[in-house]
Amino acid sequence: MVSKSQKSAGTAKADAAAESARIEEQIARVRSELAALGGIVADYGSSRLRGAELEAVEELQRQLSTLEAGVKRKMREQPFQVLGLAALAGLVFGLMLRR
Repeated sequence: MVSKSQKSAGTAKADAAAESARIEEQIARVRSELAALGGIVADYGSSRLRGAELEAVEELQRQLSTLEAGVKRKMREQPFQVLGLAALAGLVFGLMLRR
């Protein structure tokens, strides 16, 4: 014959096993939701990064255009000075490549 305390212990083990299974199921669900959330955050971050890259490229293009206009203006105003600077830069660059 099985005593009441043994039945209670068996029921408690079964309840604990069922509760453990529910907890494991919840953990698995939370993990999958976190993985999905991580994917969403990664997509959002990469799209923001692409936007920042485009802004940086546009800013560089603006700066390059400004620099180009300045160089052209300087070439018209002082052509011999620009020619001398270009020759000096070529000489320095050539010396650097030699070593």
